[in-house]
Amino acid sequence: MDVEATKDVGRHEQAAPGRGRAARWLLVALNCGMLVVGTTGGPLISRLYFSKGGHRQWLSAWLQTAGWPLLLVPVAASYLSRRARHSGAPLFLTPRRVLLAGVGLGFLNGADDFIYAYGLAYLPVSTSAILISTQLAFTVFFACLIVRQRLTAATLNAVALLTIGAVVLGLHASKDRPAGVTSGKYWMGFFLTLGAAALYGLILPLVELAYKHAAGGGRTVTYALVMEMQLVMGFFATAFCTVGMVVNKDFQAIPREAKQYELGEARYYVVLVFNAILWEFFFVGAVGVIFCVHTLLAGIIIAVFIPITEVLGVIFLHEKFSSEKGVALLLSLWGLASYSYGEYADAKAKKKAALEAEEASLELSLIMEVEAAATQRQPCKNGSTTKQQQPSAGRSFRNPLLVVNFVLMVVGSACGPLLLRAYFLRGGNRKWLSSLLQTAGWPLLLVPLWFSYYSRRRREVEDGGGAAATPLFLMTPRLLVASAVVGLMTGVDDLLYAYGLAYLPVSTSSILISTQLAFTAAFALLLVRQRFTAFSVNAVVLLSVGAAMLGMNAGGDRPAGVSRAQYCAGFAMTLGAAALYGLVLPVMELSQARHAAARGTVTYTLVMEMQLVIGFVATAFSAIGMLVNNDFHAIPGEAQEFGLGQAGYYLLLAGSAAMYQCFFLGTIGAIFYGSALLAGVIMTVLIPVTEVLAVMFFHEPFNGTKGVALALSLWGFVSYFYGEVRAAKAAAHRRHSDEPPKPDHLDP
Repeated sequence: MDVEATKDVGRHEQAAPGRGRAARWLLVALNCGMLVVGTTGGPLISRLYFSKGGHRQWLSAWLQTAGWPLLLVPVAASYLSRRARHSGAPLFLTPRRVLLAGVGLGFLNGADDFIYAYGLAYLPVSTSAILISTQLAFTVFFACLIVRQRLTAATLNAVALLTIGAVVLGLHASKDRPAGVTSGKYWMGFFLTLGAAALYGLILPLVELAYKHAAGGGRTVTYALVMEMQLVMGFFATAFCTVGMVVNKDFQAIPREAKQYELGEARYYVVLVFNAILWEFFFVGAVGVIFCVHTLLAGIIIAVFIPITEVLGVIFLHEKFSSEKGVALLLSLWGLASYSYGEYADAKAKKKAALEAEEASLELSLIMEVEAAATQRQPCKNGSTTKQQQPSAGRSFRNPLLVVNFVLMVVGSACGPLLLRAYFLRGGNRKWLSSLLQTAGWPLLLVPLWFSYYSRRRREVEDGGGAAATPLFLMTPRLLVASAVVGLMTGVDDLLYAYGLAYLPVSTSSILISTQLAFTAAFALLLVRQRFTAFSVNAVVLLSVGAAMLGMNAGGDRPAGVSRAQYCAGFAMTLGAAALYGLVLPVMELSQARHAAARGTVTYTLVMEMQLVIGFVATAFSAIGMLVNNDFHAIPGEAQEFGLGQAGYYLLLAGSAAMYQCFFLGTIGAIFYGSALLAGVIMTVLIPVTEVLAVMFFHEPFNGTKGVALALSLWGFVSYFYGEVRAAKAAAHRRHSDEPPKPDHLDP
């Protein structure tokens, strides 16, 4: 190993080819390997100490840095090598100011070791490992503040997911409490472990900052200097813990604890020795990775090996692995994947930008040469003008109509489920009737369609074509059939949704329905070739995890009078409704796209005609179901027994029909002016409105699991929306780049 390998901090010099580059990659691999071994083995052997009879937190903290003498070998080898080359070589390469920083960092490390050891005494390794993974969030935050590490969308996503994962564990704390540990001690260990993650998230950027100060004034930072820094930090961290052990009389207690240890006295000391060795691997690997690459990579490696630690804890220490741990683990791994992909995409974009800049510079120089030659041949005429493109009249109406449709979706999405749930809560029991109400407002569309027809007819008369030449409908037979099929699918979807809402709280149903964004994205990819981005994939995964969380805790918010079987059936039906509506949206977009390809245009009137047919067919489907189920005969009797009175019953039915018609009309309008995915995203973002209204008016329970699922769905929406904004900006930039340059008009 070349202990004199260098890193020019703050300089962007190209690495020397050959031996120097190979040595650097060997150094990176070596430090990553040590960090991996320490990350997985250190927590396991520390927990083994506590689980088999160890009780000394200060001793456990002391062991995490007590392996610092192992560094004397490479540090001494480096000194002897320098002494052989130069007789007056200094004993230490590290400047005095940086050594003092190392002393401070050593004390911080010692405090962090004690906090971590105290937490691990009362937590399973699997729980502790997931909590420690949040250090990536703290590392990102402090790296942004201290060393000006750039914060990207992928990094923010990783931070958010790791934080939510820790919250999931907190909501279901004590389910995996080790035997003999009280609830108070468990919570103490929980928060101390989080504190240790936060403190180590501060230490890593401070170490990088120390390297930068060491490189000040043109000084070169070598790997030997890194070893010296870790030697100083380990020595003072161990000294800090030694003082704690002396005060706590741990040295006197070690022989007694060794005799009572479950694995035997000899193995007790073996556990202590390997404790020190494995943790030294961890710390040396961490500072080495920071030296060779940067702080965030060290944090990422620590986070990525959480599952290894988890699995080893379950295998060797027989710890419980609950579904909540599985969700937290999945979130932490997805956060890691998000960060890694972001770093990869960022590096790729930088490389591409550098190449494009070089090509643009070359092209600009050629253009300037051509223009200079042309100017010399013929002077430019004055008074040349550039024709400006007139704004499209159609585009001026696009945004207001999109806003109108968004408002219709807001009203329908927020009020429709509440009115329908009120129907079931106050004594309604007819699922087919509830299904019919969701599309029974289709006659309301006859008013705007009549005005549209009258307007077209008047224009035809004014143009001399005659009233008979005006078609009653703009739809083609093919589009009519497609709309009828979509109407049938909508009717089935309405029945599934109504069945689910009969047995689920609105808050639970709304979160489950939000998963339709995932299904919409999948079907849009298949049917209309909607482009999948990293952000839309992230949104799909988060919505799926949120629904899975609700499923794992099914029954916790079961309404009174609803059996567990009914609750589960409602759960499955609501997911089915989300999946089917996720198919309906892209099918509608596909129908509009094919009509546009055949006829050249799709108008908003045509969109309303489509919704009219869809609503009519869906209502006919539900009406047949009502006839078979004798629902029409049961309505008067149900109205008399309704909790809000007979008049309130019919008002509720009419209001439900009107609200759902607003929802469907707004949805198909959003598809027309945007896309199927846009409609799905708008539905998702309205979830919290429905949630809050349900809790306010129906006093539904809102537990922590629902809160996490809601946070995941909203974060998924933010991810998708940000990705769409980025994609739109990139497309606009590409269009601008593809436009031919507009040079001054030159005569040939």
